[in-house]
Amino acid sequence: MNYREFSLEECRSAYLQVLPYILKTPLVRCIPIEKKLKTSHKVYLKLENRQVTKSFKIRGAFYALLSLSEEEKKKGVVTRSAGNFAIAVAFAAKTLGIQATLVMAENVSPIKKQLAAQYGPRIILFGTTHKEGNAKVQELVEKEQLVRLSPFDHRDVIVGQGTLALEIFEELPTVRHFFAPIGGGGLLGGTSACFKKLSSDVEIHGIEPEGANDYFLSRKTGRKVVLDKPITIADGLRANEVGSLNRPLLDRYVDHVATVTDKEILRAMRFMKDELDIMIEPSAACAVAYVFHRAPSFKGDAVCILTGGNIDLQDFEKLVRSIEKVVP
Repeated sequence: MNYREFSLEECRSAYLQVLPYILKTPLVRCIPIEKKLKTSHKVYLKLENRQVTKSFKIRGAFYALLSLSEEEKKKGVVTRSAGNFAIAVAFAAKTLGIQATLVMAENVSPIKKQLAAQYGPRIILFGTTHKEGNAKVQELVEKEQLVRLSPFDHRDVIVGQGTLALEIFEELPTVRHFFAPIGGGGLLGGTSACFKKLSSDVEIHGIEPEGANDYFLSRKTGRKVVLDKPITIADGLRANEVGSLNRPLLDRYVDHVATVTDKEILRAMRFMKDELDIMIEPSAACAVAYVFHRAPSFKGDAVCILTGGNIDLQDFEKLVRSIEKVVP
């Protein structure tokens, strides 16, 4: 699949289009992390867990839906999602008067299913893997002529996620390091391209869970790696490979790729709750986990994105209590 790279002007246009529907989320300096790292450099958190629908996914969802033709809007859209993109599409579609069909895994997080359902989409529970979900989506596209939206492998979704970089850079033009997770690659594909167009001085760090490390292995071996069944507590990062549209962006713009363990993710979640009273889901803790446990010393202002907060207190406490049971 060929990818026509977006320009900085296109990303700025996308930002203006989605801005009436999203929040400009806080970018806050995090002294407790700086103390933990014993660093003189500033560390900031981009709180997309406080975004509309509590995740960054709303940016790409709105831009993709706003970019549909009138004929496509009448047909309705279908997507497969582990949760946060489904919630975002459901909300954006209801706001814009578009019918949405969501294919979610049979073992989807109950809270994420509930949050998506409140906006009135059609929800189909099918399979447990991305491959099974994608097959069901294709069946619905062919049978019902719905418009397919990928959570990450869709040009407008990628551009929409790139608006995060614009927002961060506008507030913190001194940023020198950006840490973000990699699942399907839509977030880092969009933000890395945008950051590098704004300033070549920004170093981009992509983080994967060890149990879903397809892109890390791809960079390490120099060949495309596809995982049979990713295994990690970070449900939003269980893609078995990065999207075909994202791969060239990641290859070109991401400077460093690394992994973290599930135990490190859980420790970061607990630290954020105990020290900052911020409750985030596992996928959202990957960047902070890497900075805590794996990152080499860095110089200059750093930003970690907290990608989402769709987790209830009961599930959160159950997860963090399980730290000692998780294999290091």
